Amino acid sequence: MMKRTTPICNQNHAPQATHILPQNPNDYRYLLPATTGYLLDVAYGPYRFTVAPQTMRQARRLASAAIRSHGMPEPVSFTTSTDDAPAMLMVLHAAMLSRDARLTLSFAPCAGTPMPVVTGLQDARTYSYRRSQETMNRSQLDAFTMRGRLVQAGGAR
Repeated sequence: MMKRTTPICNQNHAPQATHILPQNPNDYRYLLPATTGYLLDVAYGPYRFTVAPQTMRQARRLASAAIRSHGMPEPVSFTTSTDDAPAMLMVLHAAMLSRDARLTLSFAPCAGTPMPVVTGLQDARTYSYRRSQETMNRSQLDAFTMRGRLVQAGGAR
């Protein structure tokens, strides 16, 4: 009779469970659906799950651009009309989440250079002081939290 030299079941080499999703909640695979959901929530609230597939894709593109702006920005621009309030809200909030987005406002088609609207250091301090006296509402807190996750994930400089 032959003696068995290899064990039938080696406890040291038990199959390891593989994680489908990353362990880091700031990983892109978590951030993309979270940011997309945030943008849809800003515009549609509890009805965000009822939007058309095209709207979902647009929100995903906006979310992706906002996330990438903190690590590897890509040259992309978006345009919408104030007649489309949900789209305008998603674009505005994606801009607020981004590292350094530029918004352009035009009242009629124009080929000229946009006029810059910039506040100075003193006005920035005044705004900061005013904001410090307010209690954040849910929308402001959500935007602050989402942007913080994007900054952390992108390793903002």
